[in-house]
Amino acid sequence: MSFSAWLFILATMFEETGHVPTRIERNIYFRLTLGVWCLVSVVLTNCYNGLMISELNAPLPAFQPATFMDLLCKKLSRTVYYSLVKDTKYLDAEGKFVHEMMEWYIPSIMTGTFTTESNPYDKHNCFKLLSVPHSPEVGKFHLPEFLSFLLSAIPDDSWVENPYFREQRKLLFSLLLPIYSHHPTNFKYSPKPKNFTEFLRDIERELVPCGKTVFIDY
Repeated sequence: MSFSAWLFILATMFEETGHVPTRIERNIYFRLTLGVWCLVSVVLTNCYNGLMISELNAPLPAFQPATFMDLLCKKLSRTVYYSLVKDTKYLDAEGKFVHEMMEWYIPSIMTGTFTTESNPYDKHNCFKLLSVPHSPEVGKFHLPEFLSFLLSAIPDDSWVENPYFREQRKLLFSLLLPIYSHHPTNFKYSPKPKNFTEFLRDIERELVPCGKTVFIDY
């Protein structure tokens, strides 16, 4: 009579049964030892199966930005940034493209001719940086708060000498690029702009799908 205890243990780990001779089965030592193991193996395999099923059914880990740096899909190089700030004559191909974007974007915002549909630089793989209008005054539209902050902060040269603040200013300049949408979809400046509530509703529609859209409030 031959009996392999290890094969029996291995079978129970895979939720299978194995043949046990009658003489061994009646042995009290076998019943105490391998009987307890059968219970333990069932618990272990069920726990493993439960963990694997939970892991396979769980959604993919989402990217959660923690800082404004995480929102960048295009970071300006130091050379391009300094050339834009100091002297545009020394811009390379990338710098000229950035300069071209800003020459179109800022005047179109300030003159009220901007629309999201007319933005040729908008990239769908970049974050939308949405915020409420700077003022809820009825009948008059103000720039979104975050966009207004970027426009007011960048021309200030008083903080450029400090290396840390210089990097922060470069970050703000990057976030101002029109590759990021600062307005809700189908937005346009109008003599009769939407009221504050309607604008908030447009922002909510952008946020509900949980895509690459962030709401910035300060």
